[in-house]
Amino acid sequence: MADDEVMAIARKLVAPQHHPVDSADVGVEIIRVTGEAPSTYDIERVLGAMKSVGDRPC
Repeated sequence: MADDEVMAIARKLVAPQHHPVDSADVGVEIIRVTGEAPSTYDIERVLGAMKSVGDRPC
């Protein structure tokens, strides 16, 4: 999964209407964006990016 896809998913899921978010939510969004089953690594990348995105305005 490309870095820009990771950040786009993270930004979307950090939005207030999406809290709380778990790995299942991330997996569903990865499938929606990429059309492929998410790997554990990609889910962890998005969760990490969400922490980064959440620390600054989008």
